[in-house]
Amino acid sequence: MCPAIGQQAKVECPLREIHPQSSKKAKPEILNAPSEDQRDRICRQTSVMFPVSEGQKLRQELIYGTEEWAAAYRHDRNTVESWNREFKYESSSIAATARRRMRGLGAAQFMFVLEIMQRNFARIASFFEKEARKKTAPAVRRRRDRDGLSPYVRNRGPKVETFVAVPGAPPKPLRT
Repeated sequence: MCPAIGQQAKVECPLREIHPQSSKKAKPEILNAPSEDQRDRICRQTSVMFPVSEGQKLRQELIYGTEEWAAAYRHDRNTVESWNREFKYESSSIAATARRRMRGLGAAQFMFVLEIMQRNFARIASFFEKEARKKTAPAVRRRRDRDGLSPYVRNRGPKVETFVAVPGAPPKPLRT
């Protein structure tokens, strides 16, 4: 496609008109423009088509936006976005210049690496804490909950008599 066509023209050619919205910057000018019968395809074409096989080197396995693509990349994307959110906005504040009062690119990069390292250690510690909490013994349930004796549930278990009627014994005392 001719580099002198359109708004984004990169050169000026005597065979083409300059687009009215083209940049006013000085552009290189083609001095020896070919005559009408000697023009190559680059001068005659206004669009270009590429065969499918042309982009095989950079081809993606899964088509972007499909359900397969979403299933494959959702977890990775969420992980990266979570990391970015945590790193930029939570306790580690990369934007806070007060935390890295140094001059020079090397010092800033060093502090940046330390910040990432600290964040990784915090994540690892958090993971181990969660795993330790999972392995603790379950809480012991109260007897009234375990045996269904709680008056706060819809279907209570069997009514348990605390006094056994003994022949000739006085009647069960009333609760007040």
